[in-house]
Amino acid sequence: MRLNLKKSQIVRIGRLCTSYACSGTSIEFVDELKYLGWYILSSKSKISLHHMRVRFYQYFNSLYARCSNFSEPVLQYLVNTYCKPYLLYGSDVIT
Repeated sequence: MRLNLKKSQIVRIGRLCTSYACSGTSIEFVDELKYLGWYILSSKSKISLHHMRVRFYQYFNSLYARCSNFSEPVLQYLVNTYCKPYLLYGSDVIT
């Protein structure tokens, strides 16, 4: 298996780490890492929900601007179908 070091990143969780190099190429340290759609924050063992909320509101505002004259049940169905998955993706595995 080949490791693409230009696409690799290190996020620190726990004690402080020094720089890391593999095959003479250093790997970038980041404060936030996206893994399977979730943003993991460095050294806090927390997950950031900011990006998910932003995506939800983007889709909701776009939908509502186009469909504001629809009935409430239709709007609720559209929000549940197109917007809500952005908030709930992977939430069953978060403890």
